[in-house]
Amino acid sequence: MVERAQIQPDDIKRLSSLDDAGIRGGIHSRRTYLMALKDGSLWIWKQTGDEERDEIFVYHLAQKMFRGIVPEVQPVYVPKLGWGSAMRKVAGIPAGRVDGLHGYFHGNEEMQADLIAMLVLDYLTGNPDRHSNNWFLMHNDRLAAIDNGWAGEDLAMTLSAVFEPADLAGLVRDESLWPKMLKMMLALINDLTGRGDEARALAEEIDINQKDAVAMVRLWEPKLQRLARFVQ
Repeated sequence: MVERAQIQPDDIKRLSSLDDAGIRGGIHSRRTYLMALKDGSLWIWKQTGDEERDEIFVYHLAQKMFRGIVPEVQPVYVPKLGWGSAMRKVAGIPAGRVDGLHGYFHGNEEMQADLIAMLVLDYLTGNPDRHSNNWFLMHNDRLAAIDNGWAGEDLAMTLSAVFEPADLAGLVRDESLWPKMLKMMLALINDLTGRGDEARALAEEIDINQKDAVAMVRLWEPKLQRLARFVQ
């Protein structure tokens, strides 16, 4: 069962524009704000009209099947603005701004597994927007996949596009580490096989009708089969 909204309008302390908050990169919506709550937590609140439910769906999907790599997302009503999605702000650095990105993956199996989970998640949900500002290295040596509102935009993604984050990190050319990570990917594929109905049921429960989230994961099994053939 998908949890309903927990953040209430009275919990909001203030909303600030991203420019005022000094936040740059990766966020394109004019109706995107830094939302501070009275409990001291910070969230990125967005209202684009067609991305909010995608953000919520991908968060819950990641919680169930992809190592929880997507930070918490909630639907939040803001007075005078309406409903939007709020993602808990992560403490970390965008991958594109990390010097020596490749080195962070050596000896860190958690981070390796997180990257593999992110690649497979993007492929299965058709998210072509995983540029270098949309995934973070967090201070706890884990990854966070943020800004998932473009899920469903490209259901026919090429495998070369899927592996771009790994290429950015120099992992595809790492003959010692990459084969090990492909074995991780195959293990994840095996775990996800047969769970397409579970993903589609979650999409139906969240009811993303603008872009038909059920269609977003309709190709779950054939995509997994294609990815498995590539990895093997």
